[in-house]
Amino acid sequence: MDAEAMRSPIGGEDFDAVVDATHPHAAIVSQEIRKACTAAGVEYIRILRPEGRGSHDGAPISVPDVPVTVEFLKRTAG
Repeated sequence: MDAEAMRSPIGGEDFDAVVDATHPHAAIVSQEIRKACTAAGVEYIRILRPEGRGSHDGAPISVPDVPVTVEFLKRTAG
């Protein structure tokens, strides 16, 4: 989706912020998300993850919901 397509759902809901955790190579997607947030007046937060495999032996990390994610991140450096 481009910024215009994203702006409607972001601006039409009760969002305080949008967290962009896209892949480091998804620069165009991040740019469009940022534009949509600016147009909708919603805070944009970018979580930058390092390129490459990173920690956890390169295996994907899956969490079932936001509370579990928060607890995981509290114990994760970087």
